Amino acid sequence: MSRWRLYADAGNTALKWAVYTDGRWSVEGRIDAEMLPGAGLELAGALGLAGFDPADCASVALVSSRPVQAAEAESALAKATGQDVLLLGRD
Repeated sequence: MSRWRLYADAGNTALKWAVYTDGRWSVEGRIDAEMLPGAGLELAGALGLAGFDPADCASVALVSSRPVQAAEAESALAKATGQDVLLLGRD
């Protein structure tokens, strides 16, 4: 499988994420905001079931309307992919 990118939006009630690869959106999901502290393993599992190896992740980007949740979302995304997370609006 080719390199893929993970994009996420940490909003008021949930972290919504999607994988972009080969010129298309291929898989997406949602994690409730209250589940964010332990969501890294859940997200890693979902990505693995969809056939996405963290070693093939090219980058991760996050937008957030809730700065309080941004740190938890950033941690979950980094744990799931092993990548530094680009927090859009900050970086």
